[in-house]
Amino acid sequence: MFLFRLLMVLSLAYVGMARASQDEPVMAQLVWVESAANNHQIFITSLHGEDWSEPQAVYQSENELASPVLVTDLAGDKWLVWSERRKKKLVLMSQRRNAGASTWGQASIVSNHGNESTAPAALVDLTGRLWLVWAANPGGMDDIFLAIREPGSAWTDAIQLSADNDVPDIRPEIVLQVDGDVLVSWQTFDFHLGGYRSDQKQFALDSSAKTRYKTPLDPASDMRPEEIALPGFLPGYAMVSLHLPNNRLVQSVRLN
Repeated sequence: MFLFRLLMVLSLAYVGMARASQDEPVMAQLVWVESAANNHQIFITSLHGEDWSEPQAVYQSENELASPVLVTDLAGDKWLVWSERRKKKLVLMSQRRNAGASTWGQASIVSNHGNESTAPAALVDLTGRLWLVWAANPGGMDDIFLAIREPGSAWTDAIQLSADNDVPDIRPEIVLQVDGDVLVSWQTFDFHLGGYRSDQKQFALDSSAKTRYKTPLDPASDMRPEEIALPGFLPGYAMVSLHLPNNRLVQSVRLN
């Protein structure tokens, strides 16, 4: 009887600690793909205090999935973007979970521009706009494209950022500058150098918005990705993206 009561006490204590941990603010989130036969799933885990939550499958498909990325908008809604094989094309997909909701909405296509839409990167600017950049090949080599979503509106058509090239442009990234401007960067091949170099485009936030949102932003208030202790249950083969929902400058980072 004593042993039974002790086990009950320990079990209740563990449940209490788990609930207390889950009640703490989300400090970071990880998103990745796991595949088995014809079942492909996107998983998310959240960091509460010092504890990572049990991984949750938030999307599954018979189609090949790749490169998921997660961001949080100013209303607290979560936006998940990934590449998905649809017949002979890799299209860009998106799914939204409203703030306070426990389930995700229906998945929809953001862009099917070109044959292969890959390596998405995303952020939310100071006005609440969602920015999405990725690589796609509409006919030749991969170029870098941008789409923007105003609050309450649909995604814009794909806008090409990189110049046409005879070698693929790769590894798009997007961050906020300390003054609220948006900086998109990628790797482009330079034939004079004989290798890849960085290229970029900057998009200025209008002056009225800068005043309204009291920029400049403070880099010291952002968590640094290297400060996050990763959980041991991540699959060794998975391409993992880290989302820092409280950051304003660097909101999402690919870890491998």
